[in-house]
Amino acid sequence: MSIATRLHPFDLEAEGFDLAIHFGRPDWPDATPTLLCDETMIAVAAPGFIRAHALDTAENLTRAPRLALASRPLAWEQWFRHCQLDHSPRAPAMEFDRFNMIITAACQAMGMALLPQYLIERELDSGALAALGMTPMKTPNSYYIMRPRGDSAGPVSQFIENLVGWVSEDGGKI
Repeated sequence: MSIATRLHPFDLEAEGFDLAIHFGRPDWPDATPTLLCDETMIAVAAPGFIRAHALDTAENLTRAPRLALASRPLAWEQWFRHCQLDHSPRAPAMEFDRFNMIITAACQAMGMALLPQYLIERELDSGALAALGMTPMKTPNSYYIMRPRGDSAGPVSQFIENLVGWVSEDGGKI
């Protein structure tokens, strides 16, 4: 098995790939998508940060420092709207280009973070982070297995079926 990463869709067949795991929408040219799982975001913070900023009220949530992902500038606004909280849009306290950096900053009580739930299971289980008690938000993007259009038989199909089953059994977590 050979694994490679790419930031943008590419020609699977021309580059000799049997499949790709893609985050986004199922609009990859010349490829057939299979839904792997959706993405659910939850708002979290370190327990000390929650206490220090009294994040048990909607009003305090709208004023607390936010940690944000640079590639998702509207995420917090979408989350507040999803939770039906009035707020005035403002810049985050800190902006990062990687989720792992946001997780570290949130664990260090630098702000509240909006993160994919599957990335922070360990921190939630250990108590390093706590959910802010609001409704998780499904994003418009999902994880898909993309394969060259027309290629639907053989061991790759069995692998895809097994992978989808495994993720499904694990509650949609990757």
